[in-house]
Amino acid sequence: MAELSQDYTFASAAKTVDLLRAAADQMTQFIKGSPDAAKRVLKQTDAAVTAFNNLSAEIDKLGLKDVGLVVRVREAKLGDTYPRYYIANRWCDATAYMRAHCDRQAKCDVGASYQTDVCGYNPAPSAEPQHRGLYVIYECVRNLEANFDSGYDPTPLAGNARLQKPVNDYVVLRGGGSLMCAVK
Repeated sequence: MAELSQDYTFASAAKTVDLLRAAADQMTQFIKGSPDAAKRVLKQTDAAVTAFNNLSAEIDKLGLKDVGLVVRVREAKLGDTYPRYYIANRWCDATAYMRAHCDRQAKCDVGASYQTDVCGYNPAPSAEPQHRGLYVIYECVRNLEANFDSGYDPTPLAGNARLQKPVNDYVVLRGGGSLMCAVK
């Protein structure tokens, strides 16, 4: 009889978890879809603020895994960064290496030996050190499976072309460095 009640308790708990998850999904979609004006009013309504703070406190008590911000590498290239010329054989695609090394890390250090570690060789050995670097496009995302599964294409973005993004869209590491996401 104890075994039957244990199975019932597990089934009941699983159903409760499913209901809570569905309610959380609905609330998330409702908040996302609410107009900005409604969100501003919500912030000014004492009863709503109290209710959401109480909900947040109960969620914190669950001890769910920390889903802080982590690195998600979009693309990386190593090579000659001299701004006036682009020579394809002086670049290598470093995306796979940087994703394996940095994805899902809050901070990712790239040592001084990165020039040979990343691609197995230095694609621009004759370039001056100030013109040789590792271009990385990355973003900071919450550490959730959905951020690394759906819509996360593991193929490089720009093929063999040099990155032509605005300077605030990428970082250039020279002689080592770090990719880092803000911490709470």
